[in-house]
Formats: sequence, C-alpha cells, structure tokens
Amino acid sequence: MSSRAALLTFVFAVGCYSPDDHDAAYDLAFCEKVFECEEEDAIPFLPYATVEECVLFREEARAESGGTSDDETCDFDAGVGKACVEDLTTLACPSYDEGRFPAACTQVCGPSEASEG
Repeated sequence: MSSRAALLTFVFAVGCYSPDDHDAAYDLAFCEKVFECEEEDAIPFLPYATVEECVLFREEARAESGGTSDDETCDFDAGVGKACVEDLTTLACPSYDEGRFPAACTQVCGPSEASEG
C-alpha cells in the first residue's frame, strides 16, 4: 500500500474528513480508475503516465482553479464525500467508460439546485 493510500485509509478511519481530504481522496480514486479502465492504447495520450503523475496533475490543476475547500458556496458533507470516494473506488469500468460516475459525487456540496426545486 502506498503511503498516500495509507494516509487516506487513516483519514477514513479517524473520522476527520475535510474538503481537502476529500479532494485528495477523490483524485487518488479517480486516477486509479483511469489506469484500471482506460484502454491500453489510450494511455500514451494522457497528460500523465502513472497514478502518481495523475494525482500530481490533478493537484496542480486544482491549485489553479480551486477545489472543494476553496468553493465558498459548497456546504460540504463529509459523509457524502466519503461515499463518493468509496463508490468511485468500486465503480465498474463500463460505467466509467460511459462517464457515469457515482451520484454521491454530485452531492458532496449539498443537494443540487435541480433536486431542490
């Protein structure tokens, strides 16, 4: 287990789960899913060649554009954030390939306006 994966396991177990923790856990789960599900011949066209490079790429992009913790309109729900990452980790490749990501991932910042009305 990588040190990053061990850290995320610790964060899940301890119960403290911040927006920053969520962003890091989501990036790791997403990047692992990319390398699990992408066709091998598509990998050379990605802007990264490993899970670790993918995580770094996403961290740098978030630093430029902001993440969950930087979103002032986000009413972060730690339980939903954990469910999002757990569901993403177990997401089947056909769903990933079709761009169907876990519903919890769209609800991390509270219910969407479409579901409120």
